[in-house]
Amino acid sequence: MRATRSVWILGVMGAFSLGLGACNLDAGKIEKSISDELQGKKVKVKSISCPKDKKMAKGDKFTCEGETESGTKFTVNVTQEEGGNIKWELVGRILDPSDIEKDLSSKFPDGGFKCGSDVVIVTKGSVVECKGNEHKVKLTYKDDEGASDVQME
Repeated sequence: MRATRSVWILGVMGAFSLGLGACNLDAGKIEKSISDELQGKKVKVKSISCPKDKKMAKGDKFTCEGETESGTKFTVNVTQEEGGNIKWELVGRILDPSDIEKDLSSKFPDGGFKCGSDVVIVTKGSVVECKGNEHKVKLTYKDDEGASDVQME
């Protein structure tokens, strides 16, 4: 599940310089929009931080950094569009543990795997460990799309 979203974020008046006003994006609204969308996908977001004082500039790109309640750090790439609109994309993939368990059960029918209860964001190098009836399985993600190597212990 890949999260990409376009939203309209109102700009606020920034600092005045030489008597001219500059319109900035509202970082708080961007953070809330991203957090709300991810939480709607069952990601337990602890925090997210976007750059403050970003001027409205179509095509400008920046990143926001976040953390889930379980401590997983994640990145969101943001691109400004016309009129203060933004488009954002989560770096990585959102995975529900029950989907991982179903996939493992199709490969190892007698496994009885449990992979936790919280939805996770996986990126290249992420590791998810699942416990089965007789074995542990370690999934190491090879890319940001969710392809993984499975190692049985």
